[in-house]
Parts: sequence; structure tokens; C-alpha cells
Amino acid sequence: MKISHKLTFGFLVIAFLLGGLGFLYFRINSKIKNDSERTLKSAILEFHAGTEIVFSLEASQEAAEEILLEKYQKFQKYPNQEIPYLKQKAKENLENTAHHIKLGKEATQIALQMALSVSDEPEILEIKEELKLLNSIDTEFFIYKSILSEYLQLIEINPDYSHEFLENYLEPQFRNKIMPLAQKYREQALEETENASRSTIESIDYENKIIAISSIFAFVIAILLGLLISDHISRPIARLKDAALQISTGRLEPEIEVNRQDEFGFLAQAFNQMIEGLREKTVSKNYLDNILASMAESLIVIGPDKTIQKINHATLKLLGYEESELINQSVQFIFAEDIEPDLNNLAQTGVLSNYEATYIRKDGKKIPVAFSSSLIRNENGETQGIVCVARDMTERYLAQKRLRESREQLRHQALHDQLTGLPNRTFFRERLEELLKLAQKDPDYIFAVLFLDVDRFKGINDSLGHLVGDQLLIEIANRLKVCQRSGDEFAILIEDIKEIGDATAIADRLQKELALPFELSGHEIFVTISIGIAISKTDYDRIENLLRDADTAMYSAKAMGIDRGTLIIKQLKTLGIRFSIDDFGTGYSSLSYLYRLPIDTLKIDRSFINDIDTDRDKFELTRTIVNLACNLGMDMIAEGVETIEQVTRLTELKCEYGQGYFFSKPVTSEEAEALIAAV
Repeated sequence: MKISHKLTFGFLVIAFLLGGLGFLYFRINSKIKNDSERTLKSAILEFHAGTEIVFSLEASQEAAEEILLEKYQKFQKYPNQEIPYLKQKAKENLENTAHHIKLGKEATQIALQMALSVSDEPEILEIKEELKLLNSIDTEFFIYKSILSEYLQLIEINPDYSHEFLENYLEPQFRNKIMPLAQKYREQALEETENASRSTIESIDYENKIIAISSIFAFVIAILLGLLISDHISRPIARLKDAALQISTGRLEPEIEVNRQDEFGFLAQAFNQMIEGLREKTVSKNYLDNILASMAESLIVIGPDKTIQKINHATLKLLGYEESELINQSVQFIFAEDIEPDLNNLAQTGVLSNYEATYIRKDGKKIPVAFSSSLIRNENGETQGIVCVARDMTERYLAQKRLRESREQLRHQALHDQLTGLPNRTFFRERLEELLKLAQKDPDYIFAVLFLDVDRFKGINDSLGHLVGDQLLIEIANRLKVCQRSGDEFAILIEDIKEIGDATAIADRLQKELALPFELSGHEIFVTISIGIAISKTDYDRIENLLRDADTAMYSAKAMGIDRGTLIIKQLKTLGIRFSIDDFGTGYSSLSYLYRLPIDTLKIDRSFINDIDTDRDKFELTRTIVNLACNLGMDMIAEGVETIEQVTRLTELKCEYGQGYFFSKPVTSEEAEALIAAV
């Protein structure tokens, strides 16, 4: 019987055993998969829906509360967001809530159908209770959505009452009605998911036990069969091995006795023929040289005296030498560092792998390489030399350098403001956290936080353009040198001060420095700043409290600046100078200015005039401003008048003055005089 037939029979037996195991595994795995899909799919969908419902409701409520804060507070949690965005955010989260309530119902219906298909009465009852809970959530959500929609409308019409409405209607519906139901649903879904996962794990454990027992049985059968076949094969192989070992030592005398008619008999005949051929032929030197020449990596053969005895073309190309310039040279000649200790160590270990060193080219350039070395021994075990194979690492090192530089650049961008290059809020907060921890450990360590706000920066932006405004911020940053920026506000950390007076002295110097004029795009600009100072104290446990106090101090300083401004304006008023409030209704304009400052004219902001002929709300707001000015004995000027329809509506409101493209585009002083003279 041929060996191939014996092997085929053995393989068929093993294949039959493996096939049986595979079929068993397939049947068990299919059952587990079906059971898992039936339970896990609906449970995961329900948990996802419950989680999204809770998160969307919380986000809607947060947006509603932030809208109210946006109405009354200057320090915003979202610096660059407006009320319309928050409204949109609230509506989108309401839609997301409704969508996931629907998904939750669909998932629960799927679970109910599965439970009905297997007549699982306890599970059917639980799922029906979940459907009741979802219907309750849907009902309370409809009520909450209606209250929130009414709140969003009310906050524009009557902001003062909206706060009461929020506390008395919207907040109770959210906290006491809809949110407890949503959280209960999510908790039930989570519990179902955990139960489904536990059931799946138990099924897998059961499958593993069955497969393990079957595998052991198949393994024993395969071993017995393998022993029988291997014994029949290993004996002739052992004879072939002994003969091959003798050949490896250079002895070409042995021959294998042929006494079999199977494949091993044919192999023995071929082996004997190979020995006869080896006796007649030897490997040529040219053949080995061709192998070395074709290698892409550098190869050097070092003699026992540590001189270069053989070198391939790749090495010559890498180093820029001719072969005659390197043969019989000390190997140290091409290395930048001393490799004598490593060669001595190689003599002890026999192998040196992935060693990093530096080659020196003929032109003096250094080339990083990683090479491996091993000893060359004769048949008596004596060392005849060392063979070294090296790989050029230049490109790899350059790539690593570029990667490091890229990471450093990304980190710098993440921690610095793109406009001014100053450290940003993230960097500032990280450093502030470090200083606060240091101050908590050492009560004698004092630092200060300075908040700086550029007074009337919006006016500069509106009158000279955002480009000039950005240039101003850059120049201010250059004068401040080290600080953090947020909008037109800057923050400075003063570390390791001795007393509070050190911080106030620095604040005085900053005000003097920034009081000097700025030359920007042909404009000479003067600015003032309001500075708030917060000193570290041991009772500060969070940086938010420190930032809050610095911000409060800054706005207090700004209010004091307004008071001083009021006194100056009143003095100028006695000289006959008239004053107007620009962009009234937006920005820094405030109703408090109307009684605190001797104002002659209100300039109604163009945002109210733009759609006054089509937007009833803007028309009514403008009417209110006009009536207010009339009652206070002030003149009024409408800004941004561009159409005859706007003029008509303003005339109806008895607004006597206006400015804008409808009358004239901006002109020089000479052109203005000519235009007035023509009128």
C-alpha cells in the first residue's frame, strides 16, 4: 500500500471527525445566535432609545435655560452662540426625543412579537408593561413639548415673565413628570440588556463544554491514528536524516539501502543519485559573488583581525567608496562610534541583532544604520570572521522627525489662539489648575488672575471693520506678551507674587501701556481696558470660582469706568457739546444710560430698520424706542435706511431723522459740504 494511500485514509478519518465537530458547532452556534438575536437586538435598541430620550430631554431643557441666561447675563457659557441657535438646538433635541420614543415603541413591539412566537408568558407581561410606560412617556412628552414651545415664544415677548414660566411650568414638567419616566424606561432597558448578555454567556459556556468533550475524543482518535502512520513513515526518514547530516559535514560517502517499493524507496534512490551528483560538482565562487552583488542591503565580511575582507555593491554605493579603498581597512574606519566593545561581545554571544550605529560616508556625511552580525565558523567551530548586514535608517529617522514635529504643531494649535498666537482657554485652565493645586499645598504661595476687557471694542469693529478689530487684538496681544484671549477679553496669570500690591502694580502698568495709541491701517486708535483681579486663597477648591471672581471684578471695574465717563460727559455738556447713543438696542447700549447720561439723541440700530416694512415685531420694537425717546425729550435717528418703504414706516412712527444709502453713500468731508450746500 502506497504511503499516499495510507495518508489519504488517515486524513479522511481526521476530516470525518473534524466535519462532525464542525457540524456540531454549527448547530449549537446557530441556536445560540438565534436566541441571542431574539433577546439582544430588541434589548439594545430599547436601551439606545431610552438613553437618547434622556439625553435629548436634558439637552432641550439645558438649551431652554441657557436662552434665559443669554437674555440677562453678559458672561456667556457659549461665547459665540446666539439665542436663535439655542432655540434651534432645543427644537432639534425635541425632534430627536420624539424619534427615539418611536424607535423604543418599535423595538418593544419586535420584542413582543418574539415573545408571542415562543409563548413566553412572563416576558409578554413585562413587555406589555414597557409599552404602557412608553405610552406614558409619549403623553408627558407631548405636554412638555407644548410647554417648551410656549416658553420659546414667551421669552421674546415677555422675558421677565418667562423666568417665572420656566420655574412654574416647564421645570416641574421636566423634573417631576417626563424625566422620571424616561429614566425608569432606560433603567429597565439596561436591565434587559444585562439579562440578555448573561443568558448568551451561559449558552456559550454550555456550547464550549460540548465542543471541548467532542474535541478531546477526536484528538485521542487522531493521535492514535497519527502514531500508526508516523511510525511507518519516521523510520525511513530517520535514515535519510542521518545520511543528510553526514553530507552537511562534507562527507559524501554514505548511501541509503533501498529495500522498499513505495515513495520512500523512490526517495532513497533519488538521494543516492544526489550524493553521486554532489561528488561531481561544487558550488562555484561566481555564483556566491552574484548573490552578494544582488543584495539590496549592505553586507560586510570582517576577518579575525577586524579588517574588511569582503564588501558588496550596496555597501559601496551607500558609503561612496571604491572597493579597493575599503578592503583590508579596519572596520572602525567606516563607523562614527567605537564598535570594538560590540565586536568583543559578539565573539562571546555569536549573534548581534538590530544594533543601531552610524556609518561615515566618504564625503563625511553620517548615515544611521541598523545591522545584524553573526560569526563565521569552520567545521571545527573556530571563528573565521564576522558577517554584517546593515539597513539604511535615514528615511525612517526623517519620517519619525516629521511625525514629532507634526505632533508638536498640532499640540501648539490645540493650545493657542489662531488669531493672536496666545495660549487659549484650554492652556490657561490647565496652567491655572496646576497653580491652584500648588497654592493648596503651600499656603504661602500666592498667584493672581487678571481679566482684561477692551472697552467699546464692538464700536471699533462696527465702525472700522472686523479686519481692523482683529489687528487691534493682535497688537494688544503683542503688548501683553503672555496671556490668554477669549473674544475681546484677555486673561493673565501672575505667578508667585509676594503680596496683593504686586498684582495691582502690574495692572497699572498694563493700563498705561495700552493707553498709548495704536496705528492700524491709517487709523490712530485709543482704547481703555477694564481689569478685574482675583487673588488665590486657600478656600478656592475649583478654578471656576477663581475665574468667576476675576470676571465679577472686571465688570465692577467696567461699571466704575462708566461712572467716570458719565461725569466727563456732563462736564462736556456744559460746553455745549451734544451726545448720541449709537446702535441703541444692541451691544453695550443699555436703558440705564438713558437716565445716567445726559443724552441728546438715540440712534436706532440698523438691525431694527432692516425689515421694519415686513416684520411686525421689529416695527413694534422701533415704535417703542421712538416713544421712549419722545417721552424723554430726545431726538432720534434711524440707522441703515435704504428703501422708500422703510422711510414710509419711519414717517408713520414720527421718526424725524435717518441715515443710510437711501440718502447717500459715505462721502468725504468736502463732498458732504457740497451735498449740504446743494440741499
